[in-house]
Amino acid sequence: MKEILEEVNRFVNGALGPILGAKGSYDWGEWIRDFLVQFIAFIILIIIIRLFLWKPLTAYLAKKAEATDQALLEANQIKASNQALNDELQARLDNATNEIREMLSKASLEGQRKREEIINEAKEEARRRIELAEEQIELEIKRQKEDIKQEIVDIAFLAASKIAEEEVDRKKYLHLVENIIESGLKDE
Repeated sequence: MKEILEEVNRFVNGALGPILGAKGSYDWGEWIRDFLVQFIAFIILIIIIRLFLWKPLTAYLAKKAEATDQALLEANQIKASNQALNDELQARLDNATNEIREMLSKASLEGQRKREEIINEAKEEARRRIELAEEQIELEIKRQKEDIKQEIVDIAFLAASKIAEEEVDRKKYLHLVENIIESGLKDE
């Protein structure tokens, strides 16, 4: 470790010159000379940097600043565009939601109307069938009455013909029996 420190000390002394004299005191002549050399080197370095590096460096930094400003401007434009697009999409979504609600409401009302229409049609069909059935029943009752009446007439005529054995005219007898039956049916 000691060897490394001595090597560093030799390198610094060789590059800059000794900072402290051999006796531990400042050598002002060497110090002023070293200071002037370093000061002149610093000034030359600043001039070289100013002549060769300053303009390209400032141009580069200006380009970078301009590129950054442009990127920020584009980002802000994109952000504004995205916000406008987001607002438009939200408006479309709201419109679509409202349209769907309206469609569902219309479909519900249409379903209700259709259901009522089907129920009304079913009721009307049932009423017509009942009326038709009642008419058929009424016709059947009339037909049965006519059949019964005819059978009564036939039986009565047969009985009368056996009783009277051709003394009574068939037409008069039928007329008499029909009057009796009609008056009996009217009582019912």
